[in-house]
Amino acid sequence: MIDEVRVTVERTDGTRVKFTQMSEGEQQLLTVLGLLLFTQNDESLYLLDEPDTHLNPVWTYDFLKLLQDNIRADKGQLLVATHNPLMIGNLRKNQVRILSVQNEIVVSREPEDDPLGIGVEGLLKSELYGLRSSLAPEILKQMDRHYFLLGKENLADSEQDELRELAAELNELGIVRSHPNPYFESFAGALARRVPHDETVFTRAEIQAQVEVANEVLTKLIEEERSLQDECKA
Repeated sequence: MIDEVRVTVERTDGTRVKFTQMSEGEQQLLTVLGLLLFTQNDESLYLLDEPDTHLNPVWTYDFLKLLQDNIRADKGQLLVATHNPLMIGNLRKNQVRILSVQNEIVVSREPEDDPLGIGVEGLLKSELYGLRSSLAPEILKQMDRHYFLLGKENLADSEQDELRELAAELNELGIVRSHPNPYFESFAGALARRVPHDETVFTRAEIQAQVEVANEVLTKLIEEERSLQDECKA
């Protein structure tokens, strides 16, 4: 029986620190890696519940690779529970399971896309997290109002003043009003009139419904643009 284990870590610059002097993130990372190395010759199932809690973003992004590099594929299997998009950013969809409760039953399924090709911003707005945007809710509210007014015809004087003020505020924040794609502002305005934006988090069904509306709006805009071009040629 081992009563106590004392660990001293030597840094790359040659200095040594006690395990207890390290940050919680460093302690947690070394503890997990140490356990993997101690048990690497045994058949093991490792269950880690949010092991990224105290890790900085860089370490979180590399965490699973560190685990994979220190676990024998023929001896061990690894299950990690997390809410952090950085943790799954390097994975394929067949390595990820989304757990949800449907009719009081826990359901597990693969995501539709590989997290590897989406990036953190895309993951936050995907079915995994359901956010409309990573922007602050107040800024998102200003953008919604801006594009609603931009797509509205026959603005009152007060609405024109409001539109100019919103445009100035958004530009000051670094959010560009104009877009090189000629369809973008027309699309944003039309979509703002069709889709309510009271919520900042959406379910999978709500995300799909918005995609269908967006496709419908964009198709209509393209048809109108082509019609105008045909009239100009005539």
